[in-house]
Amino acid sequence: MGPATDWERQILAVAAAGGNPYGHGGFDYVASLEGFHSGAQIGDPSLLNDDIWGLMALTRIWNSIEPLG
Repeated sequence: MGPATDWERQILAVAAAGGNPYGHGGFDYVASLEGFHSGAQIGDPSLLNDDIWGLMALTRIWNSIEPLG
């Protein structure tokens, strides 16, 4: 895959489907996204959207949502 937003999209899709983005299909999407983190931001320094989507993806997996019922 290419830019950070590709990894963020996959993490959100796998998590929304109830999968594990740490090991979906034998691949760790989270570790790949973490490779884009520079300590100050995620992905391309000239873009803001990759930081926002990265925060949404990581927040989603760090704060599991329990199903109702």
